[in-house]
Amino acid sequence: MDGRARAARGGGATRVAGARLMSSGLPARQWNSGDVVSLPVDVDAARRWYCEHVVPWGLVVPVELDFAPGDYLFTKRCMGLTPASCSSFEPPAGVCFREAKPSDLDAYAALDARVFGSPIEPLRSWIGGSFGTPGWTHWLAEVEGGPIGMLRAQRTDLDGGPCGTITGVGVAESHRRRGIGAALTSRACAVLFDSGATGTDMVATTSRPMGGCRVPVARPSHPSSALRGRMARVARRTSTACQAAAPAVTAGCAKRQ
Repeated sequence: MDGRARAARGGGATRVAGARLMSSGLPARQWNSGDVVSLPVDVDAARRWYCEHVVPWGLVVPVELDFAPGDYLFTKRCMGLTPASCSSFEPPAGVCFREAKPSDLDAYAALDARVFGSPIEPLRSWIGGSFGTPGWTHWLAEVEGGPIGMLRAQRTDLDGGPCGTITGVGVAESHRRRGIGAALTSRACAVLFDSGATGTDMVATTSRPMGGCRVPVARPSHPSSALRGRMARVARRTSTACQAAAPAVTAGCAKRQ
């Protein structure tokens, strides 16, 4: 869905043998990746597609598959929840949650950049591609009207069935260790489950648990085969250069645990 939402901005989505591919159209490999779903994988077809989009890229591979066409980068944890395993946490006094409006894009992007230490561009372009788009909800935590926390929720009905995904959970450093991240995550999960999602996965976006906040609402679990395949992720990336059409762009691969 990320790639399709950005089709007008140079992004896109497609399938090749063994993998689903998406591109944001932005020059950052974390926003251009494919998910391996079976073997064999047509890596050459994937490389050609990403070279056409002139972006660096990677593949995400379940660790149970014996497939490593690139250089190992890192292991990325992913936690799964079902409605029955989702706990509810109330925000601390004085903290309010709400769904972001299109007019909140600049404030949301500025907070995300501050929390995760990223440059505002191309981060704003990445966030803006799905901001206010059906299927995505961007949440804000506020104190006295000022944003101090955020997360991105995505609702899909694709290969895995009715699912939700939580990413980019972050809280400003001055407000951490108060349970804000956990409460915001539980609120977003409840909305996803109310919309019909039968499972939700949460992806840690930095080396700190869930972007600097402890999130006890997210406990590792194996509720279904769809969620088992998304529990934890290992990223790999090949060092093979693209063809002459895009000589500066490296091809990539990624693996999930």
